[in-house]
Amino acid sequence: MTGGAEGIRTPDFLLAKEALGRYLELLAVKNLSVSYIEGNRRLLTDFVNTHPMITPDTAIEYLSRYSHITQNSRARYASYLKCFLRYLGHELDIKIKRPFLLPQRVYDNDINKLKETIKNHRTHKSSTRRGLLLVETAMNTGLRRAELANLAAGHINFETRRLLVLGSKGNKVRVI
Repeated sequence: MTGGAEGIRTPDFLLAKEALGRYLELLAVKNLSVSYIEGNRRLLTDFVNTHPMITPDTAIEYLSRYSHITQNSRARYASYLKCFLRYLGHELDIKIKRPFLLPQRVYDNDINKLKETIKNHRTHKSSTRRGLLLVETAMNTGLRRAELANLAAGHINFETRRLLVLGSKGNKVRVI
């Protein structure tokens, strides 16, 4: 990530805060998610407040404060710092190994228990078909929870046996 602050060294607190403000504005201009920008803002504000001289060495020193958190969180923090330092014209040469985690498997027995629970559930509508349909759709399509929640009747084409999935991961549109 490059910006207009390349090569700037930050000798004092005010310059560091000013550079951080410009960097966060750049993230917003790049249309990055609000949660991503907020994560950067929280971490980098604390970094700038505790290390007004921003260098790769101070970034590594700052990261060492987070040895107690998960590897994924440390890797995310390192990424925030790397991008900010790159914006300032520095290179932070650090790699945090992320664990490879497989998703938890849902067993057929658990799915059958869920279906039975839904069938036996009494609602004010006296119908459990919607719940059963959602479970069947999830199991047969592999939709994520949010995708399933956003699915509308208009997204289903019964003739071609296809689903239009809106609001997928990364705001992509896909067809199943």
